[in-house]
Amino acid sequence: MTNNVGHSSRGFTLIELLVILVIVGVVMSLMAPPLVKTIESSQARNEQFRLESRLKLYSSKAFINETNVFLDFNGSNLKIEMGKQTTTYQFEFISFPKQRLVYGPLGLPNISQLELLAGSQKRVLNLVKASHEK
Repeated sequence: MTNNVGHSSRGFTLIELLVILVIVGVVMSLMAPPLVKTIESSQARNEQFRLESRLKLYSSKAFINETNVFLDFNGSNLKIEMGKQTTTYQFEFISFPKQRLVYGPLGLPNISQLELLAGSQKRVLNLVKASHEK
């Protein structure tokens, strides 16, 4: 028969493991909302960059084809009309108040700013560069 007196046990008890799991769970629940908000903000920024690329593309198309390009923004939708061709884009993380942007035959916009919403944050895109910028 062996005597276990004086021997220390190694490892954790079930109660200790459960306490650690509860603490980790509480910390994760406190960290999740800011993390989700950061991810959504990043995704909205990514969509905004894609929108800016599309705006440059359609400005160029208006200039090259010497025609008007109509861009209608409403909610999360963007409808683009160029001649008989119509294209629609839908955004997931940004939205727009109802507004119309027209690129004329010279590729210039009829408005200087475009409003958009990223979550609850209002953003403004400047469509016309100042004359002193190059």
